[in-house]
Amino acid sequence: MEPILTFLKLQFTRSKTLPLFAVSLILLMIGLLMGVSDNLAGTILVYLGMIVLVSSLVHQWQDAGRYGNLLAISAIAVPVLLLIYNIMETLITNLGPIPVLSQLFGGVSIVAFVGGLFLAPAAGIVAIMGGLFYLVRSKM
Repeated sequence: MEPILTFLKLQFTRSKTLPLFAVSLILLMIGLLMGVSDNLAGTILVYLGMIVLVSSLVHQWQDAGRYGNLLAISAIAVPVLLLIYNIMETLITNLGPIPVLSQLFGGVSIVAFVGGLFLAPAAGIVAIMGGLFYLVRSKM
């Protein structure tokens, strides 16, 4: 937990991080208020918010290799998180009479679903765009 907090403290001392983070929160709030269930505009706004959120944390990277690592992690994270979501939903269905476990597994299920459906693909898009940009830039 300490390396993550150190990373975030360093990030928020940069001048571009806070404005990007604020824009991402605004996009996410508007998208969620519009709704993402059968609403293309709301879904697009949530994806844009996630892309800007990931960008706010990695905008200082200037190496295509780091973006390649991010792409690999996001490619692995999508199926793993969606598998965790399915396992948790199955456990919730089978453990219906145990409310404490059902609530715990429900929380894990929601986090895995949002991570697998929204956050990891957004990180993959940022990784592809950033990696290509710095790869082309290094060849010039």
